[in-house]
Amino acid sequence: MRPLQKHEVAKEEIVFISNENKTIRVSDLTHYMESNYDHIFDAKTKQKEVFSQAVQSCVDSVLQGYNSTVFAYGQTGSGKTYTIFGDGFQSTTI
Repeated sequence: MRPLQKHEVAKEEIVFISNENKTIRVSDLTHYMESNYDHIFDAKTKQKEVFSQAVQSCVDSVLQGYNSTVFAYGQTGSGKTYTIFGDGFQSTTI
């Protein structure tokens, strides 16, 4: 989950995260959708924790000769590239 933007903070709370139940509920005050996950990383989660929880086992498998894939899915600007590459990523155009 990315941090809320300034224009979102003033609105009624629409995203409810339960790390205990591993659920995220999104509400527009008339309807809601709730989804269950294996693990939830909130906006305060450090990149190192995401790596150790979600990716480290994939890296270990690759080093043992197995194929592995890390797939980042989400809205533009939600932090996918940052989560995978960190601050040092330099986009280049050829």
